[in-house]
Amino acid sequence: MTDHRWPQSEYLVNHRHRFVLCPIPKVASSSLKQWFISTLDAADLPADASDRPHLALAEWSRGQEMANIDGYRFVALVREPARRLVSAYLQKVVVRWNVPESPGRAIVQQIQQGLAHEVDYERGITFREFVTAICKRPASEMDVHWRPQNTFLPIDFPRADVDLLGRVENFEDDLTRINESLGLQTTAKYSALRLDYQEDIVNGAADWSAQRLRERGAFPAWRSFLDDALIARICDFYAADYEAFGYTIPTIEPTMASAD
Repeated sequence: MTDHRWPQSEYLVNHRHRFVLCPIPKVASSSLKQWFISTLDAADLPADASDRPHLALAEWSRGQEMANIDGYRFVALVREPARRLVSAYLQKVVVRWNVPESPGRAIVQQIQQGLAHEVDYERGITFREFVTAICKRPASEMDVHWRPQNTFLPIDFPRADVDLLGRVENFEDDLTRINESLGLQTTAKYSALRLDYQEDIVNGAADWSAQRLRERGAFPAWRSFLDDALIARICDFYAADYEAFGYTIPTIEPTMASAD
């Protein structure tokens, strides 16, 4: 029987190779779905599936059965929580500010209306405002792009059959290990969000508006968005992710460039 509960409804089951993929948004999910497509028979999906992996697999998985998967390997990748949050903010609030279906627009509207401001999606909100707003919500009410990663995994995680867990930071090596464990010959490359970043850490990026960030030639390095207060808030809210996946709490890097 098909399982329509979340997050099981998002899992992708490969019965031929006996594994289940758990794609987590903002955790190389596009690259992982491209990889999953490569493990299927070409006849299972439309010819343009690789060009639209999210939609193609959503259509394909509606009829997939979650029953009788005892002994299947569970595959998932995770990502440093603070870095994932910065990436989600930049993509959904800063870059896709004018896309009506972008989940970042609801956060912008909520914050600006709460301040009795006219909603200005172009100006947007700062990363600090974004973090403050989302960390006030229960995880179950959050958009999937910033919902804690551990909530996507089986309720009893960690458990023995969740044995193929990798990290985005080690994408190619970990996927090679996963392929070897599953007896697959496929390969995949990590296609990160196409954003330009500068290498230097800069001051004050957490308090720049989305509009100001877009006007720069490149986004500040992700650690530029963190300070002691934000690290404390993020690590408190995502404590289960840091503990479950063994990530080290971020530290403030020495400033290498001043804000312009």
